[in-house]
Amino acid sequence: MKVVFTVLILSTLTFANPYTLNTTDEQILNLTFNEQFNEAKILSEKQIELNPDSPKYYYYLINTMVMEYFDRITSVDAEKREVARKAVNSEIIEYCENVIDRFDDKELNEQDKFYFGTILGYLARIQGLDQAWWSAFQSGMKSQGIMEDLVEMNPDFYDAYLLIGMFEYYADRLSGVVGFVASVFGFSGDREKGLEYLHIAYEKGNLVFGQAALTLIEVYASLEDNELASLNYYKRFLSIYPNNKRIMNAYCHELLNTWRFDKVDSLIQINNYLIDDYVKARYYHTTGNSSLAIRHASAALESEEKMWRGVNNYARYILVFNNWLENNMSEVAEKKSLLNDSFSETFNRAYNNSEAYMWLHKLSVMLSAGVQNEALDKFLRGKPVVEDDEFEGQYNLLLGSYYLYMINNYVAAENYFLTLAASENDRNKYTAYKALIEIYFESTAAKTKVERLLVLIDEFDNDRLVYRSKDLQSKYAL
Repeated sequence: MKVVFTVLILSTLTFANPYTLNTTDEQILNLTFNEQFNEAKILSEKQIELNPDSPKYYYYLINTMVMEYFDRITSVDAEKREVARKAVNSEIIEYCENVIDRFDDKELNEQDKFYFGTILGYLARIQGLDQAWWSAFQSGMKSQGIMEDLVEMNPDFYDAYLLIGMFEYYADRLSGVVGFVASVFGFSGDREKGLEYLHIAYEKGNLVFGQAALTLIEVYASLEDNELASLNYYKRFLSIYPNNKRIMNAYCHELLNTWRFDKVDSLIQINNYLIDDYVKARYYHTTGNSSLAIRHASAALESEEKMWRGVNNYARYILVFNNWLENNMSEVAEKKSLLNDSFSETFNRAYNNSEAYMWLHKLSVMLSAGVQNEALDKFLRGKPVVEDDEFEGQYNLLLGSYYLYMINNYVAAENYFLTLAASENDRNKYTAYKALIEIYFESTAAKTKVERLLVLIDEFDNDRLVYRSKDLQSKYAL
């Protein structure tokens, strides 16, 4: 890309990141990223009336519309979401296209070019969500060209790196029909360059911090399933925009996934009104407070139609399992029939091997509380002897996660995850490979171990693991 050449050539020159937010800009962004969408739109529209010949506040309005996307989709019942998604896509696409038509042939100054190019980037993203791939790549190429021109003129215009980084990263991940269409337009992409540019925008940009942080959260937490890497981006975003409920709850889920139970407890105490009942149910289930797990799982299921697919199934399982622990057998009998096939099988296995699985749950609670040394060793000596692969899988997962996330004992964690990786269960294999990537990246392992893991990941053929494992290839020069 010409941006790389330009940065190298002009690296000896001195530039300044040219633009900063004014008070109105900051107000709109605070409203938007704290999910006060109506107020943000009203203020943006007022500024559009005052500045009709600049794309700047059209950009702010579109930014708010895009940020509101999730709320608008989840506000309708699950079975109606696909129709709602298409309607929202059409609305945003039409608005973006009208704004682009308005400014496409106008002579724009540098700042307005940035906002115009970003609107094109938003259009490309929504067209992609709408699976209008040809249009998405056309819009994306125009946006990319504008941003590269801005960086060519001033390599220190750090905000312009956001969209360049997004195009580089996402283009590298495309495959199938979408990948073919991308190749027609010349989109090849490079993960490492993409991440580099995203970090430049995140660390040095003045105008796009919120979007840069959310993009890095999406990359690490979702696309590469690297929860640990995502945590600092969540933390910094919420330090600036503390009332964003969606991001707060996503952060809590990642904290639970990485065994930061004390942090989740603190957030529940401080931000109780922002934390969803489902998050609380997960937390209290894991830490052994069955009565609160039951209460919050029940509360979450009262609005089941607003929950994402799959989440409701785990909430039901939490409800049934904890009623069983509390010996509320009438509740178990009533709620058990609501479990889906997978969770019904999981619960029946625990019910039919009650001694073993109650011991396993006690182990989970002890580990979540950080119990170690003699108390833990004594408890582990009482491990039930059962011929149950699922029991053994959960046992290795618990102890592997405990040593990886809470104790940072990579040697002990590796042993448990290597055992888990030998499981016939694909879910266990995925979890083990993911953990071993983290272990080998954070520690120094023998190259032969890393090479063996990379072979297993290649055979497993999971995009998230493949992309994340590229960090191991770089570290160990493989």
